[in-house]
Amino acid sequence: MRSGACTALKRAVPHPSGELTADSRHCREKGSAYAATRFCQHCHCGNSYGKYGPAKNCDAKCSGNQAEICGGTWANSVYGIK
Repeated sequence: MRSGACTALKRAVPHPSGELTADSRHCREKGSAYAATRFCQHCHCGNSYGKYGPAKNCDAKCSGNQAEICGGTWANSVYGIK
């Protein structure tokens, strides 16, 4: 479930898997409300996002699943997971 465009996520905790499903599961297990992917392989978890506003460069394919988009250069794709 997509909850927002590419935006910054506060209190990010890196956990690279390169796949949205695995990253979302990891963040849910940590008790986070959001999971974000950045630049193909970086996963971040948090309970709020939007500090830097929307980005327009979410065009990187996920390294674990090329059919999914995982943010862009210094831009997160943010998904609600709760």
